[in-house]
Amino acid sequence: MNALVKTLREGFPLEWISKHRNAIYGLCIVWIVFFHATAINKVYDLYYEPGFRWLYNIVGMGNVGVDIFLFLSGISLYYSFSKNPNTKQFYTKRLIRIVPAVWLIDGIYWFIRYVVLKGDMGNFLSRMSTMRFWITGDETIWFVSTIIVLYLLYPLIYRWLYCKPKGIIWRFVALLALTYGMIALVATCLPAWYDKVEVGLTRFPVFMMGCFAGKYVKECRHINWVFILLAVVCSCLFFVIIHMKVFTGMYKRFFYAFGGVSLTFTFTLFFELCTRITKNPDLGLIKFFTWVGGFSLELYLSHIMLNQVLRLQDFYVKGDFIQYAAMACCALVVAWTAKKIIDIVLKKHTLKLRQQTNEAHISVEQASSDVGKPTFVPQEPIPQEEPHDSRG
Repeated sequence: MNALVKTLREGFPLEWISKHRNAIYGLCIVWIVFFHATAINKVYDLYYEPGFRWLYNIVGMGNVGVDIFLFLSGISLYYSFSKNPNTKQFYTKRLIRIVPAVWLIDGIYWFIRYVVLKGDMGNFLSRMSTMRFWITGDETIWFVSTIIVLYLLYPLIYRWLYCKPKGIIWRFVALLALTYGMIALVATCLPAWYDKVEVGLTRFPVFMMGCFAGKYVKECRHINWVFILLAVVCSCLFFVIIHMKVFTGMYKRFFYAFGGVSLTFTFTLFFELCTRITKNPDLGLIKFFTWVGGFSLELYLSHIMLNQVLRLQDFYVKGDFIQYAAMACCALVVAWTAKKIIDIVLKKHTLKLRQQTNEAHISVEQASSDVGKPTFVPQEPIPQEEPHDSRG
């Protein structure tokens, strides 16, 4: 405990975010699964039980988990791209993380439903492209469609923010202002299309925030504990303000970015306190969330797919908690199995990409030493494995 007090006096280590990244991923995907129980399946009965009403308000805000995912994704991508700024290899690595999972988990279901049963090859191919959301507004796997576009934009974002060692903050502010301005412009000039894609488009700013924060997390910077206290207070205010419905429409979506960032710091502090107070780094709760976080993308895809299958069955009862809970457990098994299969199939290719990344990292260091000045790309103070962006 004394060590924790000493650490907090020195400042909040941003590396804790990377340390607990998978646990936060796991917590958020579980939160999102419960959120879909109320938002899609209309499971309300449990929350009318005495002492459970408060839980409905928290579960009903589970979509903020997406903002947390995108913020963490922006942070994780900095690790990857600063280590190997080869755009082609970056794109390859990101697509390998997403596309096989989509095709394996949802592709089989789509093929049976649309090709075998309906003979609709066009529908099947548009879904397999993962871009259907941006064309038709189909929200089935809107998160995947959104994160792929953000991955495509990331090399441009990185080079804009870190083209020079000075002025990073001002370039970030300009980027954020441009992003908000473009969203407002789309909402004004293309309202019909905006209404279809706003759930993804309005999440771009929180990803930009993660892109900016990534540099400081990787450099193991410390921030004043007052800021962390403020983040915890803001997390509480977020729940209150959303519950009171102060914001609506676009402004509500933008406010979720505020909640996503503050909750990331709050959850990080929570997990770190749990490990420090219990003196058990393998605490059961954290271990479970970390485990789930390792295949959170697969769980997102599998629970969406299995829930669609469930709702097509004659025995489906809208609002039945037992049915939804059974489906969620099956989704957990399917997701874990799919992740194992993908890892085995792609093991050789993943090792090759990792070797290329390490070689590129060495080249950057050598080039920096040759010119006699440090590169503006920060190096890891302690050798560590690149964070696994399990959410896409």
